[in-house]
Amino acid sequence: SKPHPAIFEHAAYLSQTPVESCIVIEDSTNGIIAAKAAGIYCIGYDSFHSKMQDYSLADEVIRDFCQLNFEKIKAINP
Repeated sequence: SKPHPAIFEHAAYLSQTPVESCIVIEDSTNGIIAAKAAGIYCIGYDSFHSKMQDYSLADEVIRDFCQLNFEKIKAINP
């Protein structure tokens, strides 16, 4: 279980995608730790329901999914 990175590594493996080409959106401290330990770009989702989480390790933090768009994600992982 998180913060162990195995879940994200396995998801990348199953999708046949290198971790360098993956993005994780996480709303928990342990999820962010797991994503970063897997070597995956992590967007922290600071949701209304996620209280007292630490987003400091996330590569980027959003509060609304409207903050993401194809061009921005493509720039992260060209």
